[in-house]
Amino acid sequence: MKLLCFVIPLFFFWNTILFSDQVESIQLPLDTLTIAFGGDTHFVWGISELQKKEGITSPVTKILPFFSRFDFRALNIETVISYNGKSKNKKNYVFQSDPENLQVLKELKLNLAILGNNHTYDLKDEGLKEMLDWFKKYEIPTIGAGLNLQESIKPYIAEIKNIKLAFFSVSLSNPKEDYADVNKPGIANLNPMLLQEISKTQKSVDYIFLSIHWGQEYNPFISKEQKNLTQQLFKRGVNFIVGHHPHIPQGIEVYSNSAVVYSLGNFLFGSAHYLQDENIVAVFHFDPNTKKFLGIEIYPITGRYRKYGYKLDEPNEDDKDKLFKELYYLSKKENPQQNIFISKNRKSLFIKALD
Repeated sequence: MKLLCFVIPLFFFWNTILFSDQVESIQLPLDTLTIAFGGDTHFVWGISELQKKEGITSPVTKILPFFSRFDFRALNIETVISYNGKSKNKKNYVFQSDPENLQVLKELKLNLAILGNNHTYDLKDEGLKEMLDWFKKYEIPTIGAGLNLQESIKPYIAEIKNIKLAFFSVSLSNPKEDYADVNKPGIANLNPMLLQEISKTQKSVDYIFLSIHWGQEYNPFISKEQKNLTQQLFKRGVNFIVGHHPHIPQGIEVYSNSAVVYSLGNFLFGSAHYLQDENIVAVFHFDPNTKKFLGIEIYPITGRYRKYGYKLDEPNEDDKDKLFKELYYLSKKENPQQNIFISKNRKSLFIKALD
């Protein structure tokens, strides 16, 4: 067993936290199973400009040792990766990335591409079909989109360290015409067939993850509708919900055998929006011997892209501490009973599963 020590936050007022010197020892198995999720990812605007100057993998070079150390890695790919396709009418932003960027995802050792979002269908059927072909060529599994409804809701199943996991993906942020149908390519949404698939899959796996593209952009707070939907999904067999779309991190709720990360924020994103701040990678920990869920570790990554030149890295100490305080406040607001610790080296937060 390895010993990880976390400093206990004593109290907070609004988004200010005072940390004590009291230390609690949290024991994690040496071979803990780690499942890492990063947020919105594309290769346009500032990312593309950096790649032209410094090479295709330059935006992720600094973060490779960090991101590759986990047992399983998933990202929300919020762009069409294709050469072809016709842009949708009346859309403010159309995200199209060169297929050579699949090499960036391979460098990141990506295990799963999440496609349930509001940009996967930007180039309609042709773009989606080509993107799915490219992912197959690079042998990166996808969830959340397909050539028909059945394909779009199909889970990805992985057995790692004796724990069997199922991953689903849906978007709640698309217009009706983007969603897959019986004979139509598109994105997955929450529908009776998906819920039936979750119910069926639940019988043969240990845990179910559901990625959801939802919420309000740049709003740090959670809606009542999201809270209610989360509880309904838990009752339907989902164990863990991982969200994105707001482009900023939001609160986290961890229970004994379930959890929701409402928004990861971005991972690799080419915009320079004035409200963008640092982002997070959420790492779910499991004991491979007992198959018990242990909690979620939160790592900050850079998100002020103009400041950091669109290169992913660990934020400086001031930016990191600010994010820790905000996450502590936002998470305690959603569930005051949570046990949230800051690591002794101040590199991460750990939200412990409730006993």
